[in-house]
Amino acid sequence: MDRSPSRLALSWPLVASDYRLEFKDHLAETQWLPVLIPPEAEGDRWVVSFKPTSPLRFFRLHKE
Repeated sequence: MDRSPSRLALSWPLVASDYRLEFKDHLAETQWLPVLIPPEAEGDRWVVSFKPTSPLRFFRLHKE
């Protein structure tokens, strides 16, 4: 994870191409939602970079 005041970048190994990034705003929620920004390959990592829209958000990688 890399964060600046205006951008957040999440990354994971390129070999984990069968995983998708998901999020939810509250841990008590039962449903994880897909991050709609497609990851981009950068070196040996997948990277999703975006401007945060919520002060608190939880992310996970989910195997497809």
